[in-house]
Amino acid sequence: MLSVIIQCASRVDLLIEQLDALTTMECTEPWEVLVVDNGFSKDAKAPNRAAELGRFVEALPSFRVVEAAERQGAGYARNVGVAASRGDKLAFLDADDVAGDGWLAAMSRALAKHDLVASRWDIERLNGPQGLAARKNGQATGVRHYDHPKYLDHAGGCGLGVSRAAFLAVGGFDEEFLLLEDTDLTWRLQLAGYRLTFEPRAMVHIRFRQTNHASFKQAFGYGKYNVLLYKRYRPHGMPELEINEGLCSLLKHMKHLIWLVQPRGWPPYLRSLGYTLGRAGGSVAFLIWGI
Repeated sequence: MLSVIIQCASRVDLLIEQLDALTTMECTEPWEVLVVDNGFSKDAKAPNRAAELGRFVEALPSFRVVEAAERQGAGYARNVGVAASRGDKLAFLDADDVAGDGWLAAMSRALAKHDLVASRWDIERLNGPQGLAARKNGQATGVRHYDHPKYLDHAGGCGLGVSRAAFLAVGGFDEEFLLLEDTDLTWRLQLAGYRLTFEPRAMVHIRFRQTNHASFKQAFGYGKYNVLLYKRYRPHGMPELEINEGLCSLLKHMKHLIWLVQPRGWPPYLRSLGYTLGRAGGSVAFLIWGI
């Protein structure tokens, strides 16, 4: 059985778009859909949206909403979803993205052969020029490469498939990671001997942050939690970061100020700046040089 787990903290309107996409899909094995309520039911701005989820009880197999109210965080919410699920195969989606046609069947087939599966990403459908200017598609033709410093490949949590046995063997998501919990999980699985496989037929449409402020804030968080990754995996073979590399990274932003002359230069500059400042903040928060 395949369990599709979708955590959601807000924006139920986008969650409904994701669920609508799943209603058109077919799968040769039994499957279920669990939405993990990580705070959206308490969103005063959209009380009726939460009630709209009731129609999916009939539209999707074994659909149910699971409450995860103890704390915020995708890792925590996904762990709650896994505990409530019944499948021997687990597939994770994000509430603000949209699974592509055939994603479900492709993931089901892939997990019949592999314990850890990454989906292919499309970034064109759900993003305008500003979002596309700020980011690239890191999962269009294969799994993601980790370069600062070079370490194991990894995969994003949206569209990630894991066998239940493998997931439980490594203890699930580490809830200390409020971001990059997916990178941490795929690394722990690989270190435990599971191979990360890319499945191009399992495609997900990814939605980027739609404003410069939101993109900067997300990039800052990614930078911060990359430092926690560095601290955790230095004892497991991750190369040491050189201080001069970090200083060059900080100085690079002075050089790139020229990008701000044109409006299209703002999105990539602010995202890059947010990431670098996040690594600086993470170095302070986690007491290790990680820039």
